[in-house]
Amino acid sequence: RQPKRIRFEYIHKVTDAKRTVKKLCSWLSVSPAGYYKWLKQLPSTRHKENSSLLKFLKHVSYQEHCIPGLRRQFNVDTANTVWVSDITQVRCKDGWQYLCVILDLYSRKVVGWVTSRINNAELVIKTLRKAWSARNPDGANLLFHSDQGAQYVAKETVKWLTNRGVTVSMSRKGNCWDNACSESFFAQYKKEWIKNLNELSRSEMTTQTYFYIEKYYNSVRRHGTLGYKSPMQYEQIN
Repeated sequence: RQPKRIRFEYIHKVTDAKRTVKKLCSWLSVSPAGYYKWLKQLPSTRHKENSSLLKFLKHVSYQEHCIPGLRRQFNVDTANTVWVSDITQVRCKDGWQYLCVILDLYSRKVVGWVTSRINNAELVIKTLRKAWSARNPDGANLLFHSDQGAQYVAKETVKWLTNRGVTVSMSRKGNCWDNACSESFFAQYKKEWIKNLNELSRSEMTTQTYFYIEKYYNSVRRHGTLGYKSPMQYEQIN
């Protein structure tokens, strides 16, 4: 139910040898011809602005000796110093539902999460507000890491973060390993919980997401990287 532009962007992002353009177009009810026409179009004004913003961020990262690039260092010694975020989608009876999460790498705890039928910058900002309210971090000592999705490079998102003094870090294009922790969370979320459910409405899926994150993942699920403690147990002990 998303606009064709959003579907085309998704196809462009996930296509590979198994998920071919033809298969993805059929799955998302768009034509391959329409996709390739979109691909050849000149960049939109927003795309140009985002590209300019990305160049600026890379320039700042270079000036700071690439420290705001995370360098795949997933072990963090202090809470609220490195947050990672990503978005996934789940099929529901009434269409796709998007889940945005923010994890604190210190404990792997999900410190903020929001579901929405629309995948945009506002979804990220709502999740940031929720995490900020729950953790009350010092923005000057916080690094926020994500991929280069349009929701994260959007002016609204970057402005929200920079207004609070947060250092923005983004994975290199096509390099999912830089965001491996959030990708791992989504894999667990779908394997351990979602795949065992029947098809649900968006509202029901939000309820199930709440149970997985708040009643299981954060409070019960043990992590080898945390000495086989749950995120909440790890934070209480340390």
